[in-house]
Amino acid sequence: MPEDLPLLTPGVIAAASVELAFMLAGAFLIWRCWFSAAARAARAQSARLPTWDLPAFPFMGLVASVLVGGLIGQMLVVKLGELLIPGLKRSDDLWLMLAGAGFQLGMLGCALGGYRYTKQLVPRASAAAIADTAAMDSASRGTRLPRPIMGLATFLCALPVLAVINLPWTSALERFGFSTESQEMVDLLLHPESPATVVIMIVLAVVVAPVTEELIFRAGLFRYLRTRLPRAWALALPAIVFGALHGNYVAFLPLVAFGVILSLAYERTGSILVPMVAHSLFNLNTILLVIAGVSA
Repeated sequence: MPEDLPLLTPGVIAAASVELAFMLAGAFLIWRCWFSAAARAARAQSARLPTWDLPAFPFMGLVASVLVGGLIGQMLVVKLGELLIPGLKRSDDLWLMLAGAGFQLGMLGCALGGYRYTKQLVPRASAAAIADTAAMDSASRGTRLPRPIMGLATFLCALPVLAVINLPWTSALERFGFSTESQEMVDLLLHPESPATVVIMIVLAVVVAPVTEELIFRAGLFRYLRTRLPRAWALALPAIVFGALHGNYVAFLPLVAFGVILSLAYERTGSILVPMVAHSLFNLNTILLVIAGVSA
């Protein structure tokens, strides 16, 4: 048996079976939500995401504040960790987790504060626009699912798409001599130095990162660009930045595709909670697969 294939234990078989069921459910939902006659008719309606009429200069200031906030948050959390944990070194896995937590929390704090500030700069919607939105919501309220359920559906739809993209992408990387071994974070999860490292990593991946990254890439960058660039560019650019900032070329193209899917879900539903839930479930699913031994 090749070394890169998982050992077929009962746990691996069970986890792989569940993942296959998820993918089949996702394939059905893709057909139901995108290619059926009802789905085509629904797409003919206006998107639920309203225009974000934020001037360019405040938007650039918001971007800069988020980046600076991430660096400041990282510095503060790391310094606090070094004070509270004697002997903590930069080479320790826990130090890396604290640095990541500080960066995410710093960006999140500045993003929330920045969005609250920018509300004062965006003109209020006209009475007619508000009435149109209210009428559209009222007409479809009986057919709309709760937002967490729509997030679950988005997650399921993403799985078969990413699987189809990942196989040729990985093969192409191997053909050109690139290593496709497990990324550093996977190694940290499989061989942790302490339980605290695993706890911080899971909380970051399942709670903090989905909220922070969806606010920045979907509620921020995509929403700003979607009315200022051609649709393809507005979808692609935030997704490319999203994939690149993860620093893992093996997952780059699947993450770009995932970013596009999250933007489409946000645009279609008008709720940032939908991509947040999908992102959180995707990260949780990845962690559970690694723990189960299906992927490493």
